[in-house]
Amino acid sequence: MDRVFRWIGVAVGALAGLLLIGVTALYTLTEARLNRVYVIRPEPLLIPASVDATRRDWPYTLVAFCRDCHGSDLAGQVLEDDPLMGTFVSSNLTAGRGGIASSYSDQDWIRALRHGVRPNGKPLVGMPSNVFNRLSDNDLAVLIALVRAQPPVDHELPATRLGPLVRLMLVTGNLGPDALPAEAIDHAAPRPNVPAPAVSVEYGRYMAVLCATCHGDDMSGGPDAGQGMNLTPGGTIKDWTEAAFLQTLRTGVAPDGRALDPDQMPWNDIQNLSDDQLRAIWVYLRSLPAIETEYR
Repeated sequence: MDRVFRWIGVAVGALAGLLLIGVTALYTLTEARLNRVYVIRPEPLLIPASVDATRRDWPYTLVAFCRDCHGSDLAGQVLEDDPLMGTFVSSNLTAGRGGIASSYSDQDWIRALRHGVRPNGKPLVGMPSNVFNRLSDNDLAVLIALVRAQPPVDHELPATRLGPLVRLMLVTGNLGPDALPAEAIDHAAPRPNVPAPAVSVEYGRYMAVLCATCHGDDMSGGPDAGQGMNLTPGGTIKDWTEAAFLQTLRTGVAPDGRALDPDQMPWNDIQNLSDDQLRAIWVYLRSLPAIETEYR
């Protein structure tokens, strides 16, 4: 009997040792990626000294997408706090206590939004810079000026911390490019050319770029909270007309009578786009490959 218990002890010890080795390797691999320093050359982007923060048409509506994660006052919030997943926090973007606006330079804002890196060059976690990266110089400059124009809010927050499950998903590649966007961005790529404003697929594609923050690059959405409905011709809006699409974004009420949650879908900001701009987005969405899902 003693021999049996001795072998059980050896087996348990061996498993504990293997687990410790695995956890150490997991932590080492992820820390190397989290602490990588990206050297981003300064960009000659002219940010307006003042901006009309009451405007809500394009590109002023862009700040609405910041509010999805950073809150209505851009003072940040704890998005998730779980022992296995970790603590995920959206920063206080204002100049209040605990905010970053008072210390961020023009280049710090550009690096964060366009390249997904902090002022120290290390990567941001969960910041969709790979989407904001597609904005033109002018639109990005207006967005930065709008964020700076927000009233200061005192709100101190904990730091983002990756839990073991998220670290494992990061190593196995089960997280999308939003996890560490700096890894997915071509930092030396030229700035995109903005298509001429028109009811066209090209202009609609450009304007719909921020829809990708929730609906994904293929606009197919997903089943989880905040992922958005399937906007392709095979999804939730497959039977909608252009008129129904515009009406939904003007009123926040879908053709079936379902009210859109403005905290999840900022229709109350998007409604300020012109008819032609909304029609361009519609034309682009109808040009996409049909993906057969019914995410709402």
